[in-house]
Amino acid sequence: MFKGGIMKKSILSVVFAVLLSVCTFMFVGCGETHTCEYKNHAGYVVVDGVAKEVKECSCGKTQQTTLENSYVATPENAQNVLDGSLGSLDGKTVVFASGEYNDILYFGRPNILAGSNTVFKGLQGELVIEGLDAIKDMAWGSRYYTRAISNVTFVAEEGVTLSGISATSGHVVGPCHDYVIDKEITSGSAYYLSHDFENVTFKGIKFGGNVDFATSQGKTMVGETVFQQATSMDGLNFVDCSFTTGGKESTNGAALRVYSESADDNEVIKNLTVDNCKFNNCYQGIYSHQVQNITVKNCSFDTTGHNAIAIQQHGETAFDHGNVVITDNVFANVGDRIIRMNMFGGKSITITGNTATNCGDEDGEVIKATSLATGITYTVKNNSWGEGKVVANLELVDAK
Repeated sequence: MFKGGIMKKSILSVVFAVLLSVCTFMFVGCGETHTCEYKNHAGYVVVDGVAKEVKECSCGKTQQTTLENSYVATPENAQNVLDGSLGSLDGKTVVFASGEYNDILYFGRPNILAGSNTVFKGLQGELVIEGLDAIKDMAWGSRYYTRAISNVTFVAEEGVTLSGISATSGHVVGPCHDYVIDKEITSGSAYYLSHDFENVTFKGIKFGGNVDFATSQGKTMVGETVFQQATSMDGLNFVDCSFTTGGKESTNGAALRVYSESADDNEVIKNLTVDNCKFNNCYQGIYSHQVQNITVKNCSFDTTGHNAIAIQQHGETAFDHGNVVITDNVFANVGDRIIRMNMFGGKSITITGNTATNCGDEDGEVIKATSLATGITYTVKNNSWGEGKVVANLELVDAK
């Protein structure tokens, strides 16, 4: 009995000591003696060149925690960071520090920095050229570059606006600069570029110009061997971002363009997610071409000259767009159809919980698909397109 009493007292003492230490930590962190866990994300800051995540307590106080596996980009070094000057982007969070970003940033640009993970080869007929010096010395033939980037997230300090992002691949012709051989190409063929992107995320970024992920690069064969793979993009994510361009005129293009014209297969670009983003004063909101699996949810589109969301394919046959989800979005002042599809050959279309005001073309049409393949599963309900508005395809009319 005596020993048991001591054991019970000891356990209680340990528990009390642990709780006291936790409360003391809470007191130091918040200045308050209440239960507080810093869980609510409140933003990012850069302090003395170090990226920190700001977390908010329920009491309103904030705490800054050093962001592991991160790089800091400034207006002066941002392009170099994207090129790999600080090391590989794989698995990193890149924080854009405060400042004026006046230039378009190029994502996936090939170069010889070790951090770029660029693979470069040459081809003369069926003769493969390897090694940087040999590639630089090529008097004829073609140079082929591949840049692979995976699991990278881009965020920014409050107030940062990026002028735009370009990530395009294919046959590059002059005038341009080849950063692998460090040579200005004034005209003619420069090189062939292929991208291999996986899980690229932009979170909380303000874009004041176009964001363009595009490719025309299919695979290259030497005999029966694949010399260079086609461009692949799997997992492009835009979360809590805002997009605005120069206005509603067609010359301003799409705020977010994700485009493939490679005919190698139906999965060159797949898994595009746009979540809780704002599109304002653009010619077009989202334009996609030959993209498989698209989700647009919780977004707002206000004042566009053309479509809010375009899901396109301009080939002669329907493209397998996989699963398309357009849900819980708000549309206002869209100057043409809200949703425009061309030859859709996917597995499912989900359009639910969307609301619209003052949208549609001159005939009041808000949704149109040129063709819808057989075998598609439809979930279309709880949408409010506005009085008198027209949905061109019976399959895309709200279920009663």
